[in-house]
Parts: sequence; structure tokens; C-alpha cells
Amino acid sequence: MQVTIEKEKYDLVEEILTEVGMTPTAAVNVLFSKIISDGGLPFRPSLNERQFAKILNSKKK
Repeated sequence: MQVTIEKEKYDLVEEILTEVGMTPTAAVNVLFSKIISDGGLPFRPSLNERQFAKILNSKKK
């Protein structure tokens, strides 16, 4: 599997994961295992306030 991740995000996540004793690969495997056990994402995807406001504003025009 290959994914494209912004370098700044990857570097920050890698630093955080190192602090908790994980590699990015281990974190992805944990995420995939959780998706399998939960039958979906372990969080509810949603827009942040700015994204939501942008959509609302575009509909008013």
C-alpha cells in the first residue's frame, strides 16, 4: 500500500508516535485492526468549522 502524506504532517506524527513507542507502520496496523473490529472507522468523520462555513457560504450565493 502506498499513500501520499504531506511531509510536515508525517514528520509531526512520526515524532508523536516515537514518543509513545510506535512507528507509523505500527500505527496504521492498529488503525486497520480497529476498523476491522469495529466494522468502521473508530471515529466519526466530520468537517471542521471552517470547512462547514465554506460550504454554507457557497450555498448562499
